[in-house]
Amino acid sequence: MKPIKRALVLLPISAIAAFLAIGWQHWQQSQGIDTEYWQAREIIDGDTFTVQRGQVNEKIRLCGIDAPESEQPLGAEAEALVRSLVEGKEVGIVAVERDQYERQVAEVFIPGVGEEETFIQQELLMAGLAYVYPEYVDGCPNGEVMKIAEALAQENEVGVWDGEHQRPWEYRRAQRE
Repeated sequence: MKPIKRALVLLPISAIAAFLAIGWQHWQQSQGIDTEYWQAREIIDGDTFTVQRGQVNEKIRLCGIDAPESEQPLGAEAEALVRSLVEGKEVGIVAVERDQYERQVAEVFIPGVGEEETFIQQELLMAGLAYVYPEYVDGCPNGEVMKIAEALAQENEVGVWDGEHQRPWEYRRAQRE
């Protein structure tokens, strides 16, 4: 009985995910959110990388998510996914704020043909290679999209949702103690 029930639950969530794959771009445009285009360069970890435009370099911290640290389980996989998605490519940056380390906190996407853009935060969350960062997600323009993407990964028990994993913010706190 459980597989049937689960399939019924996943069907509506999958439909929502398909809509989100194209819907966020339209929402972003309707809100008049400015997007700047940069060339992605060095991948630092699963939620931070550098970009360059002309002679200007920026360190980008992905808004609303927290990926496992490099030394944590799945940290290398999160970094590898970010590398495969952005390294050396032109990326769209929707700036949100600067963090305490002067990094540009932003939503990031890879432009596509027509409406087929890739929302980096959504990809990491759906792969189970990041968590929604509760303290910060509501400050991101597409925070709700991120919450739904995480719910999909959790329902499908992928990545950090497959077993017992320590959340990155808890890991960092334990390292400081």
